Amino acid sequence: MFRRLQKFMVGERLSHYRVEEKLGEGGMGVVYRGVDETLGRQVAIKLCKMAATEEDARRRILNEARTASALTHPNVAHIYEYGETARGEPFIVMELVDGRSLGDILKDGPLPFDKALTVIRSIASALSEAHRLGIVHRDIKPSNVCLNNQGVVKVLDFGLARHAPLAQDQATMTVSTRSVEVAIQGTPLYMSPEQVRGTGIDARTDLFSLGAVLYECLTGRTPFLGGNNIEVLAKVIGTDPPPPSSVNPGIPKALDRVTMKLLAKAPEARYQSAQELLSDLADPRPPAVTKPSILSRRHTLAAAGVCALVAAAIWFRPVSSTGASSVEAARWYEQGVTAIREGAYHKASKALERAVTIDPRYAMAQARLAEAWLELDYTGKARDAMLKALPPGKVLSGLAREDMLQLEAIHHAVTGDAAAAVEKYQQLAAIRTGPEKAAVLLDLGRAQERAENTRAAAESYSAAIAMDSQSAAAYLRLAALQIRRRDFPAAGKALGQAENLYRAASNVEGASDVSYQRALLADRTGDRPQAWQALKQSMEAARVTGNQQQQIRVLLKESELHLAEGRTAEGQRAATQAVELARENGIENLTSRALIDLGNSLFLKGEIADARSYLQQALKFARDNKAARTEARALANLGGLRIQTGETEQGWRDVEEALAFYRRGGYGREAALTLVLLGRALRKKGDAAAALRAFDEGLKVAPGAESQEAALAREGIGSVLAEKGDYPSALSHYAESRRIHGLLANPRGSGYAAASEANMLARLGRFQEASQALRDALTIAQTGRIQALEAVCHRIAAEMEWSRGNYPASLGLARKARDIADRAQQGGAGIVLCLAEMKAGNPRAALPVCRQAADLGVKSNDVSQQISSSLALAYAALAAGDAPTAREAADHARQSSLRHGHRESEWRAGALVAAAGDRAAAAPALTTLEQLLSSWPAASRAGYLARPDIRGLRALLDTR
Repeated sequence: MFRRLQKFMVGERLSHYRVEEKLGEGGMGVVYRGVDETLGRQVAIKLCKMAATEEDARRRILNEARTASALTHPNVAHIYEYGETARGEPFIVMELVDGRSLGDILKDGPLPFDKALTVIRSIASALSEAHRLGIVHRDIKPSNVCLNNQGVVKVLDFGLARHAPLAQDQATMTVSTRSVEVAIQGTPLYMSPEQVRGTGIDARTDLFSLGAVLYECLTGRTPFLGGNNIEVLAKVIGTDPPPPSSVNPGIPKALDRVTMKLLAKAPEARYQSAQELLSDLADPRPPAVTKPSILSRRHTLAAAGVCALVAAAIWFRPVSSTGASSVEAARWYEQGVTAIREGAYHKASKALERAVTIDPRYAMAQARLAEAWLELDYTGKARDAMLKALPPGKVLSGLAREDMLQLEAIHHAVTGDAAAAVEKYQQLAAIRTGPEKAAVLLDLGRAQERAENTRAAAESYSAAIAMDSQSAAAYLRLAALQIRRRDFPAAGKALGQAENLYRAASNVEGASDVSYQRALLADRTGDRPQAWQALKQSMEAARVTGNQQQQIRVLLKESELHLAEGRTAEGQRAATQAVELARENGIENLTSRALIDLGNSLFLKGEIADARSYLQQALKFARDNKAARTEARALANLGGLRIQTGETEQGWRDVEEALAFYRRGGYGREAALTLVLLGRALRKKGDAAAALRAFDEGLKVAPGAESQEAALAREGIGSVLAEKGDYPSALSHYAESRRIHGLLANPRGSGYAAASEANMLARLGRFQEASQALRDALTIAQTGRIQALEAVCHRIAAEMEWSRGNYPASLGLARKARDIADRAQQGGAGIVLCLAEMKAGNPRAALPVCRQAADLGVKSNDVSQQISSSLALAYAALAAGDAPTAREAADHARQSSLRHGHRESEWRAGALVAAAGDRAAAAPALTTLEQLLSSWPAASRAGYLARPDIRGLRALLDTR
C-alpha cells in the first residue's frame, strides 16, 4: 500500500521551481515539467512514492539521490536538487532532455549495427564511471536510456529501483517453490540470473542487462521471450538465446561473441568490467568488432518528446580488513591523524600515503587519507581512497566499533552527507573518554563546520579544550572559527593560548599557523600594518621548517592584500610565486585557488583578458585533480565574467554547474556567494528581473540573516532597485547591509555599503546625511588603504556637489576620482568628470570626455553605465549648442532605459530629448516622473524634487 501523493497544480512552486505540467506517472511516482525561476531553465521534478509502512524510505531515497549527484558523466543525467515537500514526500529535481527513449526507437525495428554499438558504448562508458564510484544501476533497459535531439545518449534511474516501488513496466512476481515465496523486483526481460535467484549482485549484473539491450538493438527483439513472466525468468536462468546473427543476418559474426559473452549465465564468464567491454569494442583485432563511427545525421535517432532523468546511489558494503599490519604503518598513520587535527592537510596526506604504501589493506589509513584529500578539495582522490577503505560488496572484519564509526563518519563526509558525518562523530564522542574524546571532539567540530553549523563547531572545540587543556590544535581551530564568526576578542585570546602551547612544545609549524591566523584577524579588524607583520612572521617560520603549504598560503594572502591596496603588479607577483611554488611541490589545490583569487581580483579591476586566462587555468587544474569544490568556484567566477562580457550561453552553463554542485552539497555560503556573483553579472547585462531573483535567492540560502552573504545579497538587491529608480527601497537595503557589516566588524564591507547609502541619500536630496555617510566610507578607505573605495567616495561626492549646483567642488572631486580610479572605474569617473567640466564652463572640453566614457561603457557591457554615459553626453552636447548630438544621445538613453526598466533615467532622458528640440517627448517624460514618484513616501518625493538639478530638468519640460 503506497502513500497517496499530493499532486502539484500548474503554477505551484516547490523551492525556487515552478511546476508547469505533468509529464507522466508510474509506480515510482509522478514526473512534472518545471522551471528553475532563478536560472530560467526547464527541469523535471520527480515526486517519489514510498510505502506507507516504510518511514525510513524517504531518508534512503534522499541519501541515494545525494550520493548519485556526485556521478558526473556526459551520458548520465544530472540531479540538480533533492529534498522533501511540506508533507515529507521526497522529490528530486533532474535534467530535462528533449528526445526519445531507446525503447520507443526500437519499436521501429533494429538499429544499424554501427549505430547500435554507438549507443552501447555510450551506456558502457556511463556504467564504467558509475561502477568506479561503487554505483550499480540494477535496471538497465531500453526505457531507461534516452537519446536527445543531438543523438547524445543519457542513462536514467541509477539505483532508485532498489529502494523505490517499481514502475509500470516492471513487475513484482512471487514464485512458489515448496511453500517458499521469493519476491523478485526488476524488469524480467533484462534481469540477470543472479537477480532472479536473489543472490548477490555487483557491476556484472549491469553488464548482463546491457547485453540484453545490445541483443534487442541488433535484432529488434529481446533475447528472452516467454508467454508470461515466469517463462521469461526461467529462460533468463536456464536458456541461451540464439546468436544475434542468426536472427539478423546483417550482423557481423564478431558481434555474436561480444553479445553472448555479456549474456553469460555465470558472472565470472562475462566481461568483468564495463571498461573491459569498451576496450574489446575498440580493439580492431579479430574476433572483436571495429570501433563504431559517430551517428550520422542521416541516421540520427533523436526526435521530439521528453525524457525525465534521475540518477542515484552508491551501495556500500565494507570489505574484509584489519588494522595496521606493521608498526611502521601505524606510526605514519598517527602522524597523519595528528596533522589532520592541526589543519596541516598536505602534510597529513603525505604521511597517510606512506602508511597505505606500507599496508594497502590498512582501512583506517585509507579512510583518513580520504579525509585529508577531502579537506584539500581533491574530491576524486578522496572517493578513490574511500573505496579502498570500503570497497563495495564485501564485509569488513577485525575493526573495533570505534573504528567502524570513524570509517562511517569519514565515508559520509566524502559522499557529501555532512549531517550523517556529524551524527557518527557524536556517537563516537559518546563512548570515548579523556584525551581520546578531545580528539574526537576536534573531528566533530570540523564536521560541523562542513555542515555550516559554526556555533555547534565552536562548542565542540571548547569542549575539546575542556577535556584536554594542552590541545594547541583545539585552540587554533577555535580561533580560526571565531575569526570567521567575527568574534575577534575571543579569537585573540584563543590564539594566545595556542601560541603558548606551540612554543612550549617547540612546534615551529604550529607557530607559523598562529601567525597566519593573527594576520587574518588583523586584516578583518582593519589593522593592515599588523597583518603584514604577522604574515612576515608566518613566512619566516614556514621557511625554517620547509613547509611549502604554509608558504603558499602566506603568498596568497600577501597577494590579496596587495590587490586590495591597489598594488596590482605586486599582487600578481605574489600570486605568481604562490602558483610556481605550488606547482613545484605538487600542491595542485592551492595552485587552483591562487589562480582563482588572482583572476577574480583582476576581473574586478577590469583587466578582463588576464582574468579570463587565470580563471581558465584554475578550472583546468581543478578538473585535472578532480577538485570539485574548487572547480565550482572557478566555474562561478568564470561564468560571471563570461555573462558580463557577452558569452552568455557558456556563462550560464558555468554558473548553473557551480550552483548545482553547491546545492547538492548543502554549501549554503558558497551557493549564496555564487548567486550574488550571478546577480551582479545579470544586473550589468541589464536583466534586472533575473538579477533580482538571483539576489533574492542568495538572501534566502545565506547562512543566517546577519551573515556576510546576506549583506552582499542585500547590496545586490539595492543596486537593482537603484537602477530601476526606486531610491527609497534601495536605501533601506543598503542601510541594512551596512548594519550587518558593522555587526560583523567588516570595515571593507561597511565602507562600500556606506558609500552606496550615501549615494541614495544624495539622490533623495538628503545631502547632509549623505555627506556624513561619505565621510564614514572615506575614513574606512583611507585607514585601510582601499584605493578603489576611495575613488568611489570621490565620484559620489562629485555627483552630489553637481546635483547641489556646486560645480567647482564637483570638478575637483571628479578629477580626484579619475586620477585614482582603476581600469574598471574609469568609465564611471569619466561620466561625472564630463558633467563637472560642462557646468564649470567647459562644455566643449566635456564632449571628448563624455565620448570616452561612452566607449568605456560599451566595452564594459554594463547597461547602467552605458545609459549614464549617454545622458552625460546629451547634457554636454546641449550645453555646447550641438542639438543633434544631444538629441541622439538622449534618445539612445531613453530607449535603453525604457527597455531595461530604468524609470528615473527614462524621464531624465525624455527631458533632454525635449530640450534638444523634440517637444513631443515632454509629456511622456512628465508621466514617467509621476509614475516613478507615486510609490515613494512623501518626504522622499519632496527631497528629490527639491534637488537643484531636478528642478532645472523639470523647468525644461514646463517651458512651452
